Order: sequence, then C-alpha cells, then structure tokens
Amino acid sequence: MGAAVAVAPVLYYLIVLFTERAPTELSANSQYGLLGLVSGLVTEIGFWLVLSFVFGALLPYVRGRQAVWKGLTLGVVFSISVGLSTLLVDEAGSAWTFRALQVVLFLVLLGFLLDRRTLEGHGFQRRELVDVYRLREVRFAVGYASPLILLLIGVGQQLLSGDTAEAIRSIIEVAPNALPR
Repeated sequence: MGAAVAVAPVLYYLIVLFTERAPTELSANSQYGLLGLVSGLVTEIGFWLVLSFVFGALLPYVRGRQAVWKGLTLGVVFSISVGLSTLLVDEAGSAWTFRALQVVLFLVLLGFLLDRRTLEGHGFQRRELVDVYRLREVRFAVGYASPLILLLIGVGQQLLSGDTAEAIRSIIEVAPNALPR
C-alpha cells in the first residue's frame, strides 16, 4: 500500500529531475551524468518505501486509535527532527520544509488507507469511517480538516511560488489559530 501512495511524490521528483537536473547532469561537464540521475531516482524511491515500512513497523507503538493521527504524529516528529538538525548544521535553503510537508501528507494518507483497509477486513463498509473518525461531530471534523487544509495550502503554495521558507513561516503563524481548542 505504501508503494502505491509513494507514486505521487516520486512522480513529482521525476518532474523535477527531468526539468531541472537532467540538463546539467547530462551535459558534458557533469561528473556522473546518467548515473547521477538514476542514483537520485533510486534514492527517492527508497526513501518513500523505507518510510512506509517504518510507519508500518511503528504503528502499534504510537499512541492513539486511528492510523491517521499516528501518521500525523510521526510526520510531525520527522519534521521537527529534520528542522532542528538543519538549524544546528546551519544549512542554507529550505528544501527540508517541503520534504517535511510531503512526509506529513504521505503518512496521514497512508494512515487513512490503513484504517480503511482494517475496517474492510473486519466486514465494515467504507462509509463507516465517518463513525470511526467521529466526523459527524463538528469538533472532530474541524480537528481533522484544519491540519490537512493547512498542509495542502502549504504544499500548493510552495509548488507555485518556489518560496518554501516564507510559505512555512506563514503556515506556522496561522496553524495555532486554526486548530480546535
């Protein structure tokens, strides 16, 4: 299931690979050429597959009942750890922020698909996810929707503008007010 979900970020990587890296990697001045492109692609595919495996392995140990919240929890832990390591190393650029948003979205989606598959395996219908997630209660519906909407806005804004640092700063400023108390 994780491999199927990983198709979207890998396709995005392929687009970036062919539009931005391919011209320089395939030039006469490139040290590795095609091998550099293939290596990058294999690394990207491996990242998403390993992330899927780690999520599945940690799923029983993360607190909570729904895999969606467990995915959000692990995504936030990943984001904080990568963000702190970037600050400590003092790396320039904000490529980590886009990766962090991708990871959070990926793990939340994977968690949702796991919850759905679990319910279907026990004879429940897909529509019963509404009851499991308690989406008929406004508090829970807003609790699920607001972080997801913020993440989608952040990723979309980064994709369109290319200014990842400013997009993340605005999301971080807005996020505390959007979550239910």
